Amino acid sequence: MSPDKAAQPDIENIETREAAVHQHRNWVRITWACNNRCIFCLDSDVTRAQHIPAEEVRDEIRRGYAPGARLILSGGEASIHPEFIEFIRYGREIGYEWIQTISNGRSFASEKFAKAAADAGLNEVTFSIHGHNDELHDTLSGVKGGFRQALKGLLNLRNDGRVVISVDIVLNRMNVPHLDDILRFFMRLGVHEFDLLQLVPFGRAWSDEWRESLFYNIKEALPHIKKALDNAHVPGNFIWTNRFPVQLLEGLEDLIQDPHKLHDELRGRRKEFEQYINSGEKLLCYGERCRFCFARGVCHEIYSAKERVDGREVEELLLTVDSNGNAPESLKFMLETQPLKRLLVSAPDIAAFSQAMPQQAKADIEVRLGLDDWRGYAEFKASDAAWAQNIKVLHLASAEAVEKFVTRPERPVIEIRRDTAAAAWKLREEISKRGDAILHVPSFEAMNDARAHLVDMRRYLKGWLGAAVRVENAPLCMHPQAMPPEAATVISADCFNAAGRLDVSAFAEHYIKHGYFSRSER
Repeated sequence: MSPDKAAQPDIENIETREAAVHQHRNWVRITWACNNRCIFCLDSDVTRAQHIPAEEVRDEIRRGYAPGARLILSGGEASIHPEFIEFIRYGREIGYEWIQTISNGRSFASEKFAKAAADAGLNEVTFSIHGHNDELHDTLSGVKGGFRQALKGLLNLRNDGRVVISVDIVLNRMNVPHLDDILRFFMRLGVHEFDLLQLVPFGRAWSDEWRESLFYNIKEALPHIKKALDNAHVPGNFIWTNRFPVQLLEGLEDLIQDPHKLHDELRGRRKEFEQYINSGEKLLCYGERCRFCFARGVCHEIYSAKERVDGREVEELLLTVDSNGNAPESLKFMLETQPLKRLLVSAPDIAAFSQAMPQQAKADIEVRLGLDDWRGYAEFKASDAAWAQNIKVLHLASAEAVEKFVTRPERPVIEIRRDTAAAAWKLREEISKRGDAILHVPSFEAMNDARAHLVDMRRYLKGWLGAAVRVENAPLCMHPQAMPPEAATVISADCFNAAGRLDVSAFAEHYIKHGYFSRSER
């Protein structure tokens, strides 16, 4: 993630979004019932249509509380639960500073109901309205008159003035050609925050009845979408994209969805993934639906990782040693069952590395080692300690390490950060003479970290043109010798337990940091 201003037009906007995404949110479903029948409804496969008992809801509200947390009441249609107002009031009593609901808006058409919700402490309503007129919205929501009711509810809350209003729009073949008009319609009503959600191939949307009417070619629709997204840079507007292919947002990088939302996608199918881990049977949605699904990249990588481990095909392994000198619990299993040829190891210091590794080294395994503290490394390497002779590559992430070790026989991988860039530049002739050095552009999960640690990579790498180096984790447009990060294709030991069982949540975290890449449409 590079803070190159030419490629990232609104970095502060990205940081604002990151802060919002990482706020602790307690999503509490209070009902399965709904008074709409949206033709793309995700819950249409659910046979339950009842409200969740009030005491269960209160337990969830109480259990999920943390200082500064946001409470989100969801459904079904949350507002039709008979205890909806009481849940808002209860959330306030517990201590939630911000209470939000996602709603089709029809209940708020009653001025009395809208006022009662605001009086109870409701801070925000996200209205799910998918068109700018009766014909379009009512067709999509499956209820005649639904648009008029939703609009009246929105205006009631707008006129009250105490509740923040935003609008969710599920994009599909019917409304995408009108997207700019839809946004402008609501902007004229005083709405300036929107969440644009790509249609997903589940529920009623994937039924034979509606599939052809709803799914569309995003590339073909891109002119409509980009015209609408221009509204994001109007002062006062805030637009979120949800499940958009990132390669289609070139030039609009500040609108790319935070990758940590992948956790939500996987969490929603946790039971299906557990079944896959147990049986090896892929999710029911695997196949034709994948091309319409935002999570297809991480899902397919999960399949690949499990199949490679089960098939005894892993030749490279990434592992992190903790400050107590503990390696991932899967290391022993991997060393015993996989045809490993290479380990990419990160450790606090050489003592922790030595403690974490098995006492008996395997001579045919090469180690790429990165340490936070390199004191004692030269002595260790010169000793007859286990694994000392396996270390063939050094990952150097400090100016001191670059200056001290770049001329050693081991191949250097130099991490280019603010504190190493100058040291590497000063030694560029020596580095180039080696012919085997790699400049590594680190990845960061948050834009504020990228801004704090990265230099202007486009400008910096331009200075290395002609040098005998390769560049890891940078696009080809920045350097002709650029290549993908090695960690992107390497199995991580952190994602498996001692028996070699895959942990989907841990894998998602690894994928976000090391595998969340996409080629430009260009």
